[in-house]
Amino acid sequence: MNNLIKPFKYIDFGETGRALLASSELQPITNKKFIEDEKIDLTLKGNKFAVSGENERFMVMKEKSSSGDFYLLALVPESEILEKLPFLQRISSVISIGAVLFLFLFIFIMRKVFLQPINRIVSAMKKLREGDMEVRLPMNHNSTEFEVMNGSFNHMISEIKDLKINVYEEKLNLQRAELKHLQLQINPHFFLNSLNIIYNLATVKDFAIIQEMSKCLANYFRFMFRSNSYFVSLEDELKHTENYLKIQQLRFPEAINYDVEASPELMKCNIPPLVIQTIAENSIKHAFDMDEPIKIKITVKKDNEDPGFMEIKIQDTGEGFPEEVLWSLENDVSLTNQEGERIGLWNVKQRLNLLYEGHAHIYFSNEQGKGATVRMKVPI
Repeated sequence: MNNLIKPFKYIDFGETGRALLASSELQPITNKKFIEDEKIDLTLKGNKFAVSGENERFMVMKEKSSSGDFYLLALVPESEILEKLPFLQRISSVISIGAVLFLFLFIFIMRKVFLQPINRIVSAMKKLREGDMEVRLPMNHNSTEFEVMNGSFNHMISEIKDLKINVYEEKLNLQRAELKHLQLQINPHFFLNSLNIIYNLATVKDFAIIQEMSKCLANYFRFMFRSNSYFVSLEDELKHTENYLKIQQLRFPEAINYDVEASPELMKCNIPPLVIQTIAENSIKHAFDMDEPIKIKITVKKDNEDPGFMEIKIQDTGEGFPEEVLWSLENDVSLTNQEGERIGLWNVKQRLNLLYEGHAHIYFSNEQGKGATVRMKVPI
């Protein structure tokens, strides 16, 4: 027994702790007197360990031998176990503090390496969605992947900006060409009929009307042939429109009437050329009927809802817009005639959108008993 227990003497069980052997009934074989003096219960009542002892408390642990019919027990003083507790607490505290520091370090690295670059990209994309084409991502050397991504994003923004400028310039060039086309597009029937009227008037020697007709034609063609410009004064546009309507009135006496009313304070304001004349010409082309006289009324005033805008209203007494044309105009569908040329109303709408960048508005409607109505809201 002493030989069996000898190796356990080299294990630190504390000052009063020890190892001992017990029978299969858990009766001490070694250290009997110590067990009796300390009144230590070895039965453990089915547990593998328990705390026992009257004079000094011991942690009693047992393990049955796999080779013999006996038990090996270890007695460790409770005070010895508690002595190690502060050390274990310090180790636990150090581990906890280390884990917290590691967590903060991990969050800091994650924020610097991943979250900040991602937030910068998201913020730049939001600004880009709002129309800010000057936004750029800084070329921070945090990671190769984000460096490549930032460079690609900046290059993409530059390409989009250049493309947007090129598209805008192309639109301006297209609108300039369309405006020039409108200015140079003289209806041959209108021109020849006007000359025929002058010839017939000369035959009957009605010199007063010949002078009036010649003056209107001269003013009309002077406006059409003058240099290309994006804006003219409201006064010039209305004079040009009146010249056109007067020529038509001289061609068709008592079949065409017109009325132009405009606020004097708006006369020097600028508007795109031919927007009013084109709509008036559209009324003559589509609403005029030799059987029924037509009246065209043009009204220009400050908008009641927004004083920063002028309201231009052109109304005729014809049959109004066909339903399919009205639908196309309301839904920005391009309109062309049988010769493939764009209808003037659609051109006017596109020019207003381009020149005022969406701040001007044009509305088309049919009013019961009044015919077609076109209403424009243009910034003053």
